[in-house]
Amino acid sequence: MDARYDQDVYFGSKPIFGSAAPAFDIPETQEETRPRERVSIRSKAKAVSRQGVSLLAVAGWACVAVLAVALLMSYVELNIISNESHELSAELESLKIEEVRLMIDYESTFRLDEVEEYATNMLGMVKSDNGQVKYLDNRAEDQAVILNDTGANTGFSAALKSFFVSIAEYFK
Repeated sequence: MDARYDQDVYFGSKPIFGSAAPAFDIPETQEETRPRERVSIRSKAKAVSRQGVSLLAVAGWACVAVLAVALLMSYVELNIISNESHELSAELESLKIEEVRLMIDYESTFRLDEVEEYATNMLGMVKSDNGQVKYLDNRAEDQAVILNDTGANTGFSAALKSFFVSIAEYFK
């Protein structure tokens, strides 16, 4: 059997530095006899851990901030408009009450009793008696007479004129 398939040699006891893989039984060269340098994994990790900030992420956060400010400003404007609406509705209610009061005052100024008293006392007017009132009773039917002036409008020119008038009336 071949020696390289021997279990002790195949899974050899000499690990390769920096790797968990077992070393095969490879004859050592002169380079392997000198001391090996240790590479620190932490120094590589530090170099990799330094990452930059994405310009797209900064632009996205800036957009979010601008939209948040715009949202707050719109809420402030909505609150202002709501307060103005409440004030105007209260003013409308007071104006409706004042309108009713003024309508009552207006209607109270024109009482028929006062007008009749003013007419009789100040203007000297008197009421008519039943004998002074006359009613007309006309039982004849109403009549209407349509006059045609046919004697003046006879001939070709009158017919032509009526034709153009009828066309003009059609297009009006």
